[in-house]
Amino acid sequence: MILEKLHRAINNFNKTFNWRRFRRDALHLGESLLVFGVLYGIFSTLIWGVCWLFKINYNPDLIAVAWAVPVLLDTLVKKAYDWNNEVRDWD
Repeated sequence: MILEKLHRAINNFNKTFNWRRFRRDALHLGESLLVFGVLYGIFSTLIWGVCWLFKINYNPDLIAVAWAVPVLLDTLVKKAYDWNNEVRDWD
């Protein structure tokens, strides 16, 4: 009895959840994180170089928060906006 209910609940979830869209969105999120990591490496190295040239006290935590958080938040907000505004065509 309990196993039948569990089986029915899992089947209903699989029917209503759009797995193709989930895989696509997961792939896009992975690509965004990869690009974010590469940009972080490039920009943090450039900022370190400028700070070293001009003898500025380099604080990597402060630099990372200063540019990375707004970029990451912008990316996540755009993705959430896309998820909320897309027309869901349930299969």
